[in-house]
Amino acid sequence: MESDDENTIFNNYSEMKKRELVNGENIVYHIIQKQIIQTYDAIDPPREVKFMIEQLLLWGGVWFKPKTFQQIPVLLPYAIRDAACRKKDPATGEDTRGVANDKGFMPDDNSSIKGIPKSLTIESVFSEMNGNSLGNGYVASHCWRILQNKPGVLASQWERTNSFIPNLVWLPTQLSKLTDREGSYAQRFIQHVSGLLYRNIDLHNPMLTEIWDELKEPNIAPVSEVNLDQLNYFEDNAKWLSRRKDNLLKELQSILNILDGGSPIVKTINVSKYVPSLIKIANTLPPTDKAYLRMWIKANMGEDIVLNDYWRNQLAEVYEHIKRDCAPGDYDWNRRGIIVADDETGELLALVKGALKYEELYAAGKVNEITVDKHWPLDNFDECWKMLLSEARRTNHGLLVVNVNDIRIFDHCWCIKQLAKQEDPSLKFNEYVLLVIKDIPWAQVKEYANEHDKGEFNAMMDCFYHRIYFEG
Repeated sequence: MESDDENTIFNNYSEMKKRELVNGENIVYHIIQKQIIQTYDAIDPPREVKFMIEQLLLWGGVWFKPKTFQQIPVLLPYAIRDAACRKKDPATGEDTRGVANDKGFMPDDNSSIKGIPKSLTIESVFSEMNGNSLGNGYVASHCWRILQNKPGVLASQWERTNSFIPNLVWLPTQLSKLTDREGSYAQRFIQHVSGLLYRNIDLHNPMLTEIWDELKEPNIAPVSEVNLDQLNYFEDNAKWLSRRKDNLLKELQSILNILDGGSPIVKTINVSKYVPSLIKIANTLPPTDKAYLRMWIKANMGEDIVLNDYWRNQLAEVYEHIKRDCAPGDYDWNRRGIIVADDETGELLALVKGALKYEELYAAGKVNEITVDKHWPLDNFDECWKMLLSEARRTNHGLLVVNVNDIRIFDHCWCIKQLAKQEDPSLKFNEYVLLVIKDIPWAQVKEYANEHDKGEFNAMMDCFYHRIYFEG
């Protein structure tokens, strides 16, 4: 028989098993939210509580830099948030995360977005964070939960705002919970910071620019001074950004190929289920949904850059780098290829050359200008490449201007790409390339390249060249 002491021990143990253990990290949220904020007013708390909230979010949050936003405004254009996608089907034992929905988008549970910046180091004035990377306890938080003009649709459920960089900040889990409360001061404060960082950046694409119409201004006057230079940022890593853009563009082109009945460039887009499931439904998508998906994907491919103040500044940096003899590592993040489809007035080319201080570079012997015409060996790949490479090596660490008068040069997109790619040191050139399309409409160039060398043309435009055009 069991003794009374044994029964007591057993009963005590059973009672302990029924109790929940208190998680020290989880309790932080309850203290801040329930014992401090809710004691007053979560929407408009007293000044000292506002200050506390602001400081927690300013020091705890990590943002993407505006430069990154300009390059990749939407991190995963094809993904939407679907909280139910992780529920397993009792019959198959599988969930629906990554299985294309009836509009062609990929359902996700936020995990795809959460891990995107994990390989990046953090730049911070806070020594405990500076130079380190995100670890456990951080989540990708949406700054806006409700859209202004889409009743019943959350910002995370709309493809345009789900991974829109201004709608994302990485926060410690317990601070993120503060911002989940609709209309709370914590939520409106991160919206305010986001607006300061990104709202005035012109993306030059209506589908991207009009996203802001759905994100309500928070209209608050913070207690703290918000110094953007003292926020925590993910580093501006050129290699990461180039790789990220390259992979994304391949994914987006694959989606377009599938919608057009072709083969994807990549077999896996984010998760293994998405490509085969999109192929399966592509032919049955309603025409309006397919047209919208195609238009949205193209909006995120960002082939064209308007010659605005931002791009003028970039060309000015190219000029400064050429003046320094294109020192290796000095300006590696910028693409080395620029394309201008010149108009009849010559105004666009004049603007580009003006920003590059072309005459000054020419006088300094830093320009080699050539014309590709009918006299070039455009029917011979090897001879064409040899001539281009020879001219590049004569450029003296400067600007190679290639005036294109014969569209057949786009039979050799690989050669044009290599001039800007410069990944092989044995080629022995370190130049910038200004490709000027003369008297050939850009639409004709794209059509010709797609027929003759589509894969290399896409790689050239996706990774190594900017096409500049004029607006206004």
